[in-house]
Amino acid sequence: MTFVDQFGGKSAGELIRAELWNKLMTALDDLSTSVDTRFAAVDASLATLTTEVTALTTEFNALQTDVTAIKTELSDYFKVSLSTTRVTYATGEEATITAQLTDLQGQPVTFAANQRPWVDFIAVWGHLRAAAGFDSATGDSSGGERAISIRTDTSGKAQALLRAEVGPELPLQTHLDVAATMTSTLASKTLAQVVLQAPTPIDAKNAGAFTALATEYDRPTGISMRSYVDTYYVKNAPAVIGKVAPPVVSPVWRDYASIVVAVARADADPTTPDQARGAGSIRVGFRDWIGPWLQFHYFDPVQLQPAVTDIRTKLQPHFTPDYFDSIDRLKTEVSTLVGPDRGLVGRIRDLQAVHGAFDGITVSQPAELVQKVSQTMQQVVAFQQVFEPVQAGTLSASGGKLGLDALTGSAVSAATDVGAVKSQVASIQSKVDAVGAQVDTAHATLSTLDGRVSEASSSLATITNSVQSVSSQVNKVQQLYPAAVRDQFLSLKGAVLDVQAIKQHLNLP
Repeated sequence: MTFVDQFGGKSAGELIRAELWNKLMTALDDLSTSVDTRFAAVDASLATLTTEVTALTTEFNALQTDVTAIKTELSDYFKVSLSTTRVTYATGEEATITAQLTDLQGQPVTFAANQRPWVDFIAVWGHLRAAAGFDSATGDSSGGERAISIRTDTSGKAQALLRAEVGPELPLQTHLDVAATMTSTLASKTLAQVVLQAPTPIDAKNAGAFTALATEYDRPTGISMRSYVDTYYVKNAPAVIGKVAPPVVSPVWRDYASIVVAVARADADPTTPDQARGAGSIRVGFRDWIGPWLQFHYFDPVQLQPAVTDIRTKLQPHFTPDYFDSIDRLKTEVSTLVGPDRGLVGRIRDLQAVHGAFDGITVSQPAELVQKVSQTMQQVVAFQQVFEPVQAGTLSASGGKLGLDALTGSAVSAATDVGAVKSQVASIQSKVDAVGAQVDTAHATLSTLDGRVSEASSSLATITNSVQSVSSQVNKVQQLYPAAVRDQFLSLKGAVLDVQAIKQHLNLP
């Protein structure tokens, strides 16, 4: 029962009984004691709390000082957010990468002109340059850098341009011209959009993009496109052709990814110690259209066929009855057809068309001669095709078509040398004929002499028989006549022996 229930509820004028009064006083005494005890406890608690509050105040003041210092320190750090307008770009295009600096809460910041921070952009693939209107610290490569420092504007924004890893050594204007070409329209779309929206390279070809790119490459004033594509071919030919390993070109697109990292710094002075003030990264893709364009369009045998037919018509009049003369005339015509201003890839393509033009060529000359000349020229053309990339990367004392000139020149030189040899052989043959005539005369003389010797031999045989008969008779006479007669006959016998010696010497019977 509460205190009010016990002592309250009285009406005006109603007396309080003693019992109730006594209870009221007792309750007040108990309440007073309880209040005093509680106040004492509260006072003790207040004293303790005051001590703790004082300590907390001290600590809070220290914390506030630390927070102020931290806030001051953190004010020099930023969030770095990177963005582009697209996920994938076509080779030849430039992707604009925007780095936006904000405070750590993501709120915009404003910098004084002389306090603008710098952003270091680093690309793992591709090459960077500063966008127009931004200060940059870079190397001396006009074609782009792997890393570049760009100063923000007063709102904390810095922009870098990223392009595919093709021809960093080429002049900046070449890259700008190629990028402008990719903006050319084809059926209300840019060439870049056609390439990026086509599901496969064949789809891009069927849409006319590859034909438009070939037209730009072959255009007499399309020097930038030729330089760009030729540089790509020199560095990537093994991967495109596929002789060393399976070709990277396939019926599906190949997109190359590049990760770009951006790091904010207070300044761009490498001699000033300065930690990073914030960092961010982004992934950008580039679609390679050059390899598929070469494989499925520019070098495609079906696309080459009209050129093969046209070149065959131009080669036919240069076949003559002389092998070496035909080689020389055809070499001159091929040099005219494959001009030096065609570009590396263009010359390789034209040489391929020339090689095909000799297959099945029909002229009025003997078939054996035509086949021999055609095979020789195809070998010369193939050699020149192989030699073209080598010439592009080699300092040579003499330019031009070295393979074509060297082999055909050797053939013509050989023809000249053979002619000289023929002339010398004819002179020698004339001398041999004269000597032969003299030999024939000597042979006739020897025949006559042989007849005479035979006659002499017959006479000597008769003489020998006579001598032998005489000798026999002498031997008989010796017995009848004196020594003087015998000596004369012996002298005659000696003469006969001399005649026999002569016969033996002459090998006469």
